[in-house]
Parts: sequence; structure tokens; C-alpha cells
Amino acid sequence: MSESRKKQLEWSILASADVLQIEDHIAAENPLAAKKVTSEILDVAQNLRAFPMLGHLGRRAGTREIVIPHYPYFISYRLTPKKVIVLAVLHQSRQYP
Repeated sequence: MSESRKKQLEWSILASADVLQIEDHIAAENPLAAKKVTSEILDVAQNLRAFPMLGHLGRRAGTREIVIPHYPYFISYRLTPKKVIVLAVLHQSRQYP
């Protein structure tokens, strides 16, 4: 898909903080693993720009979710006509706030 047809990607303040928290938590034990997990989260989010329907319907109305392969995290996001808005990045065992 051409760059002009891809949706814009927007991160909420909460989602950005989630990624930083995940990275910090993992880095305390394994800095290299923290970078790998963070990189995978960012890659999956970027893929949503071209393929916004990859995820499934979310637990909250109006949202979608996509699991991060190989890691116990998922991205909660909302679609608008021009944007993918990342709302949160959560551990699969964590409840929504």
C-alpha cells in the first residue's frame, strides 16, 4: 500500500506511557529483551497503518485489539477515517483501567 493511502498513527499519552513502563519493567532484568519487546510493539502498531482491520473487536465499544506476537501484550486502538489511534498497550492478564 502506498504511503499516501496509509492511515496516520497517533499514540495516546496513556499508550506511550504503557510502552515506556513495559520497557522499564523488562529492562530491570534484561535490557536487550526490553528493546526487542518495545520494537515489536512499535512494529505491530506501524503495521496497523496499512492494515487497520488486522485486530479483532475490542472489549470496549468502538475499539479493536491486536495481540503482539510472541509476547503477552496487546494493543487497544480506535479507528477514524484517517487515523489509527493507539489507546493502550496492556499485558494480556491486566484488566482495563
